[in-house]
Amino acid sequence: MKKIIFFGMITVLVVSLNSCASHEHLSSTTQPADSVTYQQFYDALTPYGHWIDYPGFGYVWSPDISDFSPYYSNGFWVSTNLGWCWNSRYSWGWAPFHYGRWFYETGYGWLWAPGYEWAPAWVMWRTNPGYYGWAPLPPGVNIGVSVGLTIPFEHWTFVDHRYLRARDFRPYVVDASKNEIIYKPAIRQQQNHEVIKPANPLSYKSLSHDNGKRGTWSMPAISTLRTQSRRRM
Repeated sequence: MKKIIFFGMITVLVVSLNSCASHEHLSSTTQPADSVTYQQFYDALTPYGHWIDYPGFGYVWSPDISDFSPYYSNGFWVSTNLGWCWNSRYSWGWAPFHYGRWFYETGYGWLWAPGYEWAPAWVMWRTNPGYYGWAPLPPGVNIGVSVGLTIPFEHWTFVDHRYLRARDFRPYVVDASKNEIIYKPAIRQQQNHEVIKPANPLSYKSLSHDNGKRGTWSMPAISTLRTQSRRRM
């Protein structure tokens, strides 16, 4: 049985990280120069959620937000030289959308397992004629060549390809009940014929591509999106 521990409110440590998240207007799209610690995560996130002692992962964080979904709620995608970067409007968005991984647990909702490697976003992408889709990558996933990773249909977000860059793409998101229909014929974009396989659940290794970008596995190409949306990017 999972042991839930609620920590008291503590002073928030102001963390200055030079990343592409947590601001409506981007101040930078470069990887933070400084390393991050568990204490920084704890101090920054505790006022906005609670920590759960989860078997196999240690302490994971649960946001105190109803109907929350990572890489969907209160944010939008931005194209950068590092790839598609999730820009969160939450003040604490610098942490759980660029470090660690999200996973879903029935009865708890979305939980975040801390990690210490920065990426524009830790998601997997899929394409289908007319749609782009993405889903949070769970803990312990890295690049391999043998075993594929299956993410539940309901954890995917599919949006009309013309509105991937919209500041509010939610009106153009496909109803979750249709995700399976869109997912099955979708093409998983791959480089070098690599697929994703589970790794050590406590390992947060980077996802690498042929272009060296991390985290956002097989993101849509800007040239393709420009052609589909018929506007300059």
